[in-house]
Amino acid sequence: MKARNFVVKVCGVAVSCLFMAQASFANFGCSGKVSMLAVDSAAAVFVAINGGPIHSICNLDARAGYSFVPSGCKAAYATLLAAKTADKTVSISYGGDAYTCSSIPAWAVMTSAYFVDGPY
Repeated sequence: MKARNFVVKVCGVAVSCLFMAQASFANFGCSGKVSMLAVDSAAAVFVAINGGPIHSICNLDARAGYSFVPSGCKAAYATLLAAKTADKTVSISYGGDAYTCSSIPAWAVMTSAYFVDGPY
């Protein structure tokens, strides 16, 4: 009986740790004006919102591990360009990262960006 209780306790701790690990990687979003928008020679789209860190969110030519497929990336780029041109606000949603808008590392490849909304 003691062995069974030990196994139950160990499994309970393991499940608790699993939930805590998942909670540390949550979805987040960044909203504001597009302060920088660029495409590099490998077709990666780079963006900064409200003067925050510059980072890539997708690739215009290949999936390359990003959430956006190339056609979705082209639509996201068009949305960001329209917002920048009109000086309007956009929102970018990211999933499963332990970051906030201000803590994204500069020049990071943010493969978890999955939604662009705006301009508004």
